[in-house]
Amino acid sequence: YPHISDAGIIGAKFRNISGTKKDRFRVRGQLGFYVLVNNTDSFDNKLYLIEGEGNANSLWEYCKQTNRNAVIMSTGAVSAIPSKIPDVYKDRDGYLLIDYDGNEEIWQERVKMYNHLNLKPVKLVLPKGEDINSLYVKGQLHLIDNML
Repeated sequence: YPHISDAGIIGAKFRNISGTKKDRFRVRGQLGFYVLVNNTDSFDNKLYLIEGEGNANSLWEYCKQTNRNAVIMSTGAVSAIPSKIPDVYKDRDGYLLIDYDGNEEIWQERVKMYNHLNLKPVKLVLPKGEDINSLYVKGQLHLIDNML
């Protein structure tokens, strides 16, 4: 997963498919934003900041399939909070997609940490262990289509 900043590629995260949970990822350079862009002729002009590069990939695939003009970004984890959105994408209608995980207080705390980015939070109320990626794999991402 290549990561960028306003200056270009600054690092990458590599996933070890056969590794244990402890050594699943390796990072080289610095982490910034993992960015996927789907430009279509649709009227949408949205930006989604989502936790996890795998979730970003699945949402990007879904946007391609449903002809949505969108930029999907991830910083790798919900705790990796960026100071700002890259300048080239800052004027888009922005949404923050963070897993709800069944705890309103924790979700509100997480959302608050991102307030400076002026993104609209989307509460993904999914069963424990479910996320954008697992819905995509099951062919059920349409279930949250109204939130996108």
